[in-house]
Amino acid sequence: MHAERINANRKYQAALRVWRAASMGSDLAAWQAADNAMELARNALVAAQIKWPTKAEVAHDWREAYRANRGLRVNK
Repeated sequence: MHAERINANRKYQAALRVWRAASMGSDLAAWQAADNAMELARNALVAAQIKWPTKAEVAHDWREAYRANRGLRVNK
């Protein structure tokens, strides 16, 4: 996996831990700050996942396109 994707995942996991802790409390401002930080981290993680897909993700996408071209995939 690419280092940018690994770092984005770590930042998202850290932001998620802070968000969960803030959601247990009664401080609305802290929760909103944690929610904003988690949203930014999640967007960075998704961008990194799109930019640096794993071999399994690439293979999955290829199989889906292959099946769709032959009419084997059911539309969802």
